[in-house]
Amino acid sequence: MYLKVFLQEFAVLPFFLPETDDFMALDVYTPKGCFGLTSPRFRISHIYARPLPPAARSVSPETSLPAFEFPYLFAGDFNIHNAPSDPCWLLFSKEEKESAPYFNRATDLGDTLLNTPGVYTLFPVTGTHRPSAIDLVFADPHMFLAIHSGDSSSLPSTRSEHTLILISLRPPSHHSDKPTPHWQDVDWPPLTDKLKSW
Repeated sequence: MYLKVFLQEFAVLPFFLPETDDFMALDVYTPKGCFGLTSPRFRISHIYARPLPPAARSVSPETSLPAFEFPYLFAGDFNIHNAPSDPCWLLFSKEEKESAPYFNRATDLGDTLLNTPGVYTLFPVTGTHRPSAIDLVFADPHMFLAIHSGDSSSLPSTRSEHTLILISLRPPSHHSDKPTPHWQDVDWPPLTDKLKSW
């Protein structure tokens, strides 16, 4: 029901990149603005950053974390270990080198990691690896205003090694200034004469 109403109000279009099969996004067009902003759209993307030899990923930091002037939420399997999402993970220098470009770019852009530190998103079915947090969700500063909550710990199993991450959005309450007269637009000379005679 909610989806039907949503699709009647907004246009939702898929977006793909020609240079990789591991990125897709949905652009939601909101002509009257969204989340208290005048932006006519917001984007939600999903990536799968596969390791490629020697140390690159199939989706670069610049592709997965772009600088936009509209709300943007990006999530996916980044396949990187890092201290902000998994503080108990003992990072090897190789892992730190692989994750640093993504987290440095996020920091430079003012993006926020929405994962709860230490809450795992991957539970391997084999006994050779321990659970970890490699599925990450970031919000740019415009989208962060609209985040209500995020949860990956209480959702039902998907029968996959990866857990779902639920992100709830809410439009921020914006405080509009009190209306004020546009005194500079008044045609003062004729009005002054009328006021004097009155």
